[in-house]
Amino acid sequence: GGFTGADVYGITFNDDIIANTLTFLFQIATDDETYDFIGDEIQKKALAAYNKGIECILKSQITVTLHDGSKLLTAWCQQHSYDNYAPIWARAFESPSICSAESKKVVEFLMKIENPSQEIKNSIIAACEFFDRDDIRIHGRKLEKVPLTKPVPGDPYLKTERLLVDDEKAPDLWARYYAL
Repeated sequence: GGFTGADVYGITFNDDIIANTLTFLFQIATDDETYDFIGDEIQKKALAAYNKGIECILKSQITVTLHDGSKLLTAWCQQHSYDNYAPIWARAFESPSICSAESKKVVEFLMKIENPSQEIKNSIIAACEFFDRDDIRIHGRKLEKVPLTKPVPGDPYLKTERLLVDDEKAPDLWARYYAL
């Protein structure tokens, strides 16, 4: 399973919920000095939940079909279905897609696992290779904040907007969402 909020009922990678929760479960399961008071039975349950969480991450990693019919293992969405691990809608502006920020945190979490399985290694490599693709990186552009010329209806506090501008010397960027 995952975690739910008022706006979504699914496995939630937003706000590093999965990575942070699994990190905490692993600490409970393995840090006897800090969590000895919890007892062996609960520590075993924490380790079992941690392992199920890793399995959930691996099952949720999105595979897309390319134009030539080949399959490509990519990264993760903000939310995934409990039933089949597929990407799902969350809030109205969070469509089923491959999400750069959430995926970065998942990969960082997986990379901290000592002695990872080959499946975990493959997952990390696939996500990194996906975001390293030339058609995924944004070259020669940067985000720039500029003052708004007129107020935004319903948001009197918003004073700037972000624009993507040409800059050949800018480091590469990634989009927030990539279509499935």
